[in-house]
Amino acid sequence: QFLYLIGPCGGAAVPCGGDSSAMGLLPDEQVVALLRDAARLRQQRKYKSCLYILTELSARDERCVAASEELLLEVLRDPGSAAAVAAGWQKVRDAYRTSAAALAALGAVLTRRRQEQREAWEDYLQGSDSSSEEEEEEEEEDGDGDEASQASLPELCREGAIAPLDAISVLQAALALDPLDVRAAAALDAATSLAFNRYHFPMLNDASRNAAYLEGLRRTIAGVRAADPTCPIHVVDIGAGTGLLSIYATGLDANIYVTAYEACDAMQSIAKHVLRANGVPYATASVHTEAPARKKRKAGAVEGGRPERVLLVAARSTRDPAFPRSPFAGTPHATVIVTETFDCGLFGEGVWSTMRHALAALGNSAGRGVHVVPSAAELVGCVVESAPLQDEFFATAREVAGARIAPAIGRGELHETPVHAAASAEPYTSSRLALHRTPPRRLTEVKRLAALDLTTGAAAAERVEFSADHAGTAVAVAAWMQLRLAEEVELTTAPGGVGGAQQAAAVCWEQAVFPMQHVTAVAPGAALDVTFELLARGGGDEALYCGVGTAGQHVFSYDEIRRLNDVPFWEAAAAALAESIPRAVGRAWAKAAVASEGACWYAMLLLRAYAVVGVSEVFVEGASPAGSRAGGDAWLRESAAATAPATQLRLLPGDAAPNSVASATPDVCCGCVVLPTGLLEHPGGWEALAAARRAGVPTCPAEALLSFYLIQSDDLLRYARVADGDPAAHGVAGLGTSLAPFQPRVYPDIDLHALAHTRLSDNFGRIDLLAAAGETVCATFTVRATAPGIIHAVPFFADLALAPGACTISTLHPAHHWKVAAVLVPPRAVAAGETLRINVAVGHGTVAATLS
Repeated sequence: QFLYLIGPCGGAAVPCGGDSSAMGLLPDEQVVALLRDAARLRQQRKYKSCLYILTELSARDERCVAASEELLLEVLRDPGSAAAVAAGWQKVRDAYRTSAAALAALGAVLTRRRQEQREAWEDYLQGSDSSSEEEEEEEEEDGDGDEASQASLPELCREGAIAPLDAISVLQAALALDPLDVRAAAALDAATSLAFNRYHFPMLNDASRNAAYLEGLRRTIAGVRAADPTCPIHVVDIGAGTGLLSIYATGLDANIYVTAYEACDAMQSIAKHVLRANGVPYATASVHTEAPARKKRKAGAVEGGRPERVLLVAARSTRDPAFPRSPFAGTPHATVIVTETFDCGLFGEGVWSTMRHALAALGNSAGRGVHVVPSAAELVGCVVESAPLQDEFFATAREVAGARIAPAIGRGELHETPVHAAASAEPYTSSRLALHRTPPRRLTEVKRLAALDLTTGAAAAERVEFSADHAGTAVAVAAWMQLRLAEEVELTTAPGGVGGAQQAAAVCWEQAVFPMQHVTAVAPGAALDVTFELLARGGGDEALYCGVGTAGQHVFSYDEIRRLNDVPFWEAAAAALAESIPRAVGRAWAKAAVASEGACWYAMLLLRAYAVVGVSEVFVEGASPAGSRAGGDAWLRESAAATAPATQLRLLPGDAAPNSVASATPDVCCGCVVLPTGLLEHPGGWEALAAARRAGVPTCPAEALLSFYLIQSDDLLRYARVADGDPAAHGVAGLGTSLAPFQPRVYPDIDLHALAHTRLSDNFGRIDLLAAAGETVCATFTVRATAPGIIHAVPFFADLALAPGACTISTLHPAHHWKVAAVLVPPRAVAAGETLRINVAVGHGTVAATLS
């Protein structure tokens, strides 16, 4: 009926203006009727039919884009429409290509769908076992292997699944229309972080790492050629990533062929682009348990007989039943294996299980003459003293501004049990020690903690007895890798390049940090025994564990511990509350409400303040620290009982509506607006504070003003950008172009007191964050450059007035727990005294900025 009414689509939208009947446009009354039908279908939750009408109308008549936009946004923001939107998102994108709001909402839906797809895929991988080679051959003989494998996959991961660039491209199109659309900006931040790990940027910019791997491959290939000058060489690149090492290998010899394994679909798309840009012929294949939407790999041949140099397999090598058979005619099984599947703790990316599988499939490496790059790796380290690390691992205060901290967190002395992040898959954290404001101080000699022989698969962890060389406070074991890439070619990830004379210093890796069992004062000559073990974890991989027990401990993030240790901030907050509560209430009974990040700590201060005023109630919304609702609530109740046993503690659901805190009719409302990473708090926290302030309820902070300034920092760019064909870093074409869609828009967790940078302007802005809750605040500022340079980023920070008339605390101040986030902008040269216009938008938990 719909097509009968409006006729077949010619493919392009009809321009606005002129006589609608003469141009073949639909009469206005017919458009209205069809939009009414679409609204009815939306109410009936018939999203597919609703979207069909909206997209067909808008594709034929541009007038309908604006007329139907509000209804489309309602559909896109309805959680029940996700499946219908995912099935026809391209039509929505094309029909509403001129609407930034529609594209932003569409991109947000695709990002959520991508997240659900990823979670379903990870659950599927954990619950499935690799099929045996015989089972694979039987499936091929039956001719229905692809269908069978498709049927066993999660529905979200079958044909038509959302690709990594789908959401990103839609959101970038929205920002191209409106660079200050904070909805699109917030969704783009989520989409890029979901699709791509930003540690690849410094890794690809690490000239020492890239040169060492290239030299390791060159010497290894030369050794193979010395034994047989004419034979084809088959290189297996495990964890190929962007394809950098595969390109290095094929560039060394015209008779080298590479099978490159990469399971991440975002990295696969990047690798294809980079291989094409460098003129390396390639083919693609997949194993059904890793890439369901493509044809399964047929072992022993590359399809079509084309002269490909690289076969890019969309799978983990451990899940390829054809491994290690070469897909290239006339080439042997693996001659050389190259891998860079190491994290800062050596084992965290599964390199040990991966190499055990590879070597077992090959029989034994020595008998087959297989060479591995690197051939050996070890983790070394020493005990260090470090105030920044102590602030992240240990909560050393018995009380914070009079609020008693439960024993599971602090016991008021140095000998504390470390608190680990709930979200961390490894039993250690990573840190770029060279960028600490106060560099760690070495207390002991450097010793080997663990070793891995990649040619045999043998691995060992050590029981280490350290002897203190210096007096100090032992906080953690700082560890780094040493890789042997070839004879006389070694690479170290030591902070500051500490290593042997033959070692190149890699700067892309952070160091692994294992907290000590206790913070311990040591004297010269004191012995410290630390046991390291290789233990299995989820997914069948192993990780290196240090002898630190966390059983029975409540789980908090490192950011939360750092926040708790910011005693000056909490003392100022307690003083502000002590002033505002009696003034606002004037009686011995009160209610308080706490929302957003930091809810636990604010609740403790309120309990303490109300214990002085009298019996009270405290409502806490979403109070639990990261990842552990039950554990956080239990800790909060335990601490509350110790602080103010007469108070009533009421916990509201973490997903309560933004106005739920205000509806509790509190006498004061507390919350955080800036996270410890420098990013802005989730909008729900702002909205609760803003709703309370609109209702005349005192808030803490009473005011939060966001300010900005301009900087130049080449070091920051190394963590966020890659240039095409950079001869000083990697020398490979296409890397910058292929990585551009994944570049972070906002870079968080920057310590500008340690990062090398040049300030190019004074502070400007002072946007009221509480006024921005629930809406977007846009402003244009005229800024004068105070020094010549190139603008790379716009850092932002907040000045917090914790109570009316109280002193202001800046999140930029080095004495507090916050770090800084910055909006990255296209580089722009400025001269001292030059005047610029900076456009800024704040809202929906993020910041957007442009230069004009």
